[in-house]
Amino acid sequence: MDFVLSYIAIPFGKLLFLIYNTVGLHSYALSLLLFTIAVKLLLLPLSIKQIRSSQKMQEIQPELARIQERFKNDKEKLNEETMKLYQEKKYNPASGCFPLLVQMPILFALFYVIRMPMTFMLDVPKLATGELIVAATESGDTVFKSASETFEKMKKVKFDDVKENPLTIYNDYRQTDPYIEIKIIEYIDQNPDALQTALDSTPDTIKSYYDLIETDPAKRAKLDEGYEADLSLFTKRLSRLEGFNIKMWNFFNFGVVPTISWDAIKTEPMRQIPALLLLLIAVVTTFVSTKLMMPKPDPKAKQNAQQGCATNSMLYMSPLMTLWFGLTTPAGLAFYWTINNVLSFAQQKLLTAHTKKDGGAAPGNQVAAQGKEGGTARDKNGQKRGKNG
Repeated sequence: MDFVLSYIAIPFGKLLFLIYNTVGLHSYALSLLLFTIAVKLLLLPLSIKQIRSSQKMQEIQPELARIQERFKNDKEKLNEETMKLYQEKKYNPASGCFPLLVQMPILFALFYVIRMPMTFMLDVPKLATGELIVAATESGDTVFKSASETFEKMKKVKFDDVKENPLTIYNDYRQTDPYIEIKIIEYIDQNPDALQTALDSTPDTIKSYYDLIETDPAKRAKLDEGYEADLSLFTKRLSRLEGFNIKMWNFFNFGVVPTISWDAIKTEPMRQIPALLLLLIAVVTTFVSTKLMMPKPDPKAKQNAQQGCATNSMLYMSPLMTLWFGLTTPAGLAFYWTINNVLSFAQQKLLTAHTKKDGGAAPGNQVAAQGKEGGTARDKNGQKRGKNG
């Protein structure tokens, strides 16, 4: 699963970097906002299909309610008549679910992009990331000192014994600390000279790595032939870290995982409170947008208890799932979710109005009348069959 999501994250990371480097004006928050809009546009055909499916369901709802009432004691006949109604109206109950299913891999892929921006967005070489981890740890930084202690405990190896191989350091640290790349970005943000030091030592880093992976003189000579190209690419990508951060207004840190632990909030209030605030906004907008986007029931059509329970479940389960998911992922996802909620609401209102104008189904008296006519015809057919029987 991790392998699949990593590959899905690659194009999203490249898209986010493209936006960041152009219309995003090197602002991570603005880039994430524009990225969300771009994703909504890509999914627009599916959204239109979902809205038309919802409208079709509203259109047949009165007749469906009559069928459920009439055959409530005959489950087999109820299923048969329901499927017949779906076929007559050319309605597929599963068609409205597909856009929701597509959203899930996008959400998980974005989780990878936000958690590992150096890998998926900036495309910084792993070797360079490993060198920065070594430099930060040797500087005595408390965050990386704690990370090295966790690394030594989990990998059962001393940091000093493996620090000469930055690639191994990166791969091992990533396993023991999933948010190590965010910590590196924060370290560079607080210590700008660290990036320049890494850039200055790039030639030695590459040559040392050549020495490490190849001892055969002939094969090493081939590596040296590509040295200039490697150096240019290495330097170019490492330079992307200059001025890069994942904050908004220097207050909201999109890399922080929100928590409801009072001890954690009390220890780092300026770090934890903004992240928790973003999550709460995401939860509230999820509830409000879900409530506003729910189709209004036709007052003339009966709504059975099962439909009412399903509607209420969706209304309350969606924000609860947002809260649960948000407490285990970076705050950047909460920001994405908030923007997505607002855009989804606006998009549905616009598309619904447009499809109605084009002759799509509309709730209200027209739907009730259509349902009534269809139900009357069905009832008459049923009575005729009964007499003939």
